Amino acid sequence: MKVSYLTPCRRQHLRDIRQFVHQHIEQTGMSDVDRHKVVLAIDEACANAILHGNDNDASRQLQIDLFLQKSKLKVEIYDVGDYRPEKKKWSMADIDQHVKEKRKGGLGLCIMYRIMDSVSFFPRKLTAKQTINVCALVKSWV
Repeated sequence: MKVSYLTPCRRQHLRDIRQFVHQHIEQTGMSDVDRHKVVLAIDEACANAILHGNDNDASRQLQIDLFLQKSKLKVEIYDVGDYRPEKKKWSMADIDQHVKEKRKGGLGLCIMYRIMDSVSFFPRKLTAKQTINVCALVKSWV
């Protein structure tokens, strides 16, 4: 089953995105803890797209597609912003250093990579002149 959600790229809509995701994964076989983690990972991905890629610009749109299968959730988040995260291996030392330095923010990608089974970012060409960003997330359970 596929369900979609379209929203302006505004920080204020993150709560609605979390509610949409939670509502649609509530009946899966995922544990309560994993459901909450998945909502957090998707929230982080959307926040990055909204804040870093699209500058909180309400004239731009963010689309979230959830592909619900028997024991797998695939998520695709689409936007037109300029955010191109680098793939990085995260270690506990990185996180500990971040906390020690009391840095604000900056752990969203780490959270996404730790929670989800797969995280990828890539461009998708729609037309010869239009390309969108895709953040693809996958989570499986038994």
